[in-house]
Amino acid sequence: FSDITHLEKISVAAYCIMKISAFAKDASRWPFPRVIAHRGGGSHAPENTIMGIKASSDVGMCAIEFDVMLSSNKVPMLMHDEELKRTVRDTSVDGKQFNQLTSEKLSTVDVGQYFNPELKNVFIPTLEEVINHCVEHKVFMNVEIKPAAGFEIRTGIAVAEQLVEHIDRLTAAGVPPLISSFQFCSLKAAKEVAPMIHRGYLIDEPLASLPNWKAQVVELEAMAVHVNADHLQREQVREINDMGLAVMAFTVNDLARANELLEWGVDSICTDQVMDFLPLSRRLSEDFTDGQDEEDQQPVAVEDTCIEMHCGGNTIDSSRTIVSECEGMLTEVPIVC
Repeated sequence: FSDITHLEKISVAAYCIMKISAFAKDASRWPFPRVIAHRGGGSHAPENTIMGIKASSDVGMCAIEFDVMLSSNKVPMLMHDEELKRTVRDTSVDGKQFNQLTSEKLSTVDVGQYFNPELKNVFIPTLEEVINHCVEHKVFMNVEIKPAAGFEIRTGIAVAEQLVEHIDRLTAAGVPPLISSFQFCSLKAAKEVAPMIHRGYLIDEPLASLPNWKAQVVELEAMAVHVNADHLQREQVREINDMGLAVMAFTVNDLARANELLEWGVDSICTDQVMDFLPLSRRLSEDFTDGQDEEDQQPVAVEDTCIEMHCGGNTIDSSRTIVSECEGMLTEVPIVC
């Protein structure tokens, strides 16, 4: 990310507070921020890491999506791929399956050097560590259940149980979470454990090719359908909205396409391009607050939320990628389970 001055940091912190209240035009349909950083930091930081989440929130993107999988000892941790290969540069685990390793072992696996060889000490976080970070910094979480094959139900249960354990803290911080998944049975299991937590059903295929998608959404009592933007059509947005449900489009990296989708009635956009989408995110937040009655608007307490951009020794250059060595940001957070 580009360098940010002290005054800009303060404005970012103030914006983060406002951003959490950046609802869609129909707040009852989508009571969450409308632009969300994909896999924590989008394409600007190592995915599914606290470093990535912090990189997004530092510049004012106070809503993030990330993937959760179970370790062999059933601890929910952040990871997208079952095979430890694409984001791992550790020969001791290269090619192994995520759910074959304990949380203790996984917490020592470096997932930063694939992104930049200069990064060190960027490890796989537990869901609990991320919850603690998001409560402290008031970051909204879209928690995607990403189970290993054969572990769909138990992953849904474990993720939901962990969120229930912290739901009072998340709610008090103003960032109640959203659970999503491509796996119907994972989301159904989460619903049974945590019916009070909103759910979004992820659908990658064109809706026209899935004759039972509506029945599944109804059975899940989902509040949103998360649809692949490449397949989404205007009439389908209207169809979902007519069901009283929100639409989240993923993964949208073109601003023109994002604006088109929003004009259609899409409630939320998930993007890799965090910096490019910041102006849109701010505009949507301002549109919401402009529509509030004056007495409904909350004062901004900047002193409580000002975030240091260079915390933990990390600096950001104008290439929009994290380039300096991580000197302790993650080691200050307990890693072992």
